[in-house]
Amino acid sequence: MSLMIQPDQLGLNKYSADLPHQVNFMDKKTKKRIDVLQQKITKLQRLLAAEKKQPDDPAEIPRIEAELAKAHAEMSSLKSD
Repeated sequence: MSLMIQPDQLGLNKYSADLPHQVNFMDKKTKKRIDVLQQKITKLQRLLAAEKKQPDDPAEIPRIEAELAKAHAEMSSLKSD
């Protein structure tokens, strides 16, 4: 006999999450900031790849790498809070 737990028994609604371990307790500002950082990281990764293919300015690669590291650090900081 398997015991099924319904989301509403855990204080969840159909919009919260499919599984209890997916429940996130971040506020809207934090979620938005993480979303913006993910977009920025994607953009920087593409920019870095293009710059490595065709290096026009030798100082550009370290600058992009530093900015990318900073974005990753901020995201991990936000996720750990």
